[in-house]
Formats: sequence, C-alpha cells, structure tokens
Amino acid sequence: MPGRVPARASRPDTVLCAMAGIGVRRGVPVLRLGKIKLNGESYYIAAVADGVDEYYRGVGEAPGRWSGTAAESLGLAGEVAAEDLHAVWSGLDPATGEKLGRFAGRTVAGFDLCFRAPKSVSLLAGLGDPDTAAGVHAAHDAAVAAAFAYVDANAGRSRTGKNGVNQVGVNG
Repeated sequence: MPGRVPARASRPDTVLCAMAGIGVRRGVPVLRLGKIKLNGESYYIAAVADGVDEYYRGVGEAPGRWSGTAAESLGLAGEVAAEDLHAVWSGLDPATGEKLGRFAGRTVAGFDLCFRAPKSVSLLAGLGDPDTAAGVHAAHDAAVAAAFAYVDANAGRSRTGKNGVNQVGVNG
C-alpha cells in the first residue's frame, strides 16, 4: 500500500514523498521531491535546459520538457529553454517580461519532481525483448503523466493574508 515516509536524502532539501510496493517498509521510492531555492536554478539551467547535447552523448540529464496547466497558460511547450526557465523562476512571463504575481519574502523558486521506476521495471525495460521494453516504457510514461496530472491539479497552492494564513488554488 502506498504511503509517505521521510527519507535519508542525499541533499538536505530533498524528501522522498511517494513509495511503491506491498508495504511501506518494503516499498520502493518512486518520486523524489526537491525544493529549489531562489537563485538555486543554475544546476537545472546547466543540466536540464543547456545540457541537451550532453544527454544525447550519453553523459547528461534528459532534456527538460514543459508540462502542466501553468506552462500551457504561458505558451510554454516542448523542451525547456534556459532563458524561459530563468524567467519563470524569476517570476516573469517569458514572452512579455511581465510579473506573474507578488513574491514578497519568497525563499523557494520551485520544486523538482523526479519520478523513478523501481529497479525491477528498469531491468524489464532494459533486458526485455523490444516489444516488452516498448510496453514498459509506455506504461511508465503513462504512470508519470497520471501522477503529474494529479500533482498539477491538486498540489499547487498560494498563500494570502497576514502571515499567509489563507491558502488559495493556483493555475498549475
């Protein structure tokens, strides 16, 4: 049964927040959630937005892709460009440069969601015949899309009022 457990993180700002498996004790982490601090986006710009060439050479991260309702509302689609990512994390519309909101006292620029298949799934995809591997990849992609759609629809919130006591829904 899925559950939430704190994790021994490699970075102090990282927490595992989703598990897969029969029981939480025997579960396998499938989602890592990391906080991206203000001005801390340089890794993501270098590795995900600018690191596309390295990925295709087999030494870097997969290129980032825009997804979700907020990206759609800003007209962002396809691979992430460094200048667009920097604008969004700076609270600006990449197309117009207009402010996207008020961000007084903000210390977190965003969140990094890293979905990972359990090792058994990775092995099946890597060692299975081509049809099996294609099926595993398609199933994994569908699972990630469903999980992200849930997060997109349910996890985004903003705070208003004195000391941010009121939570309001946001677009994405």
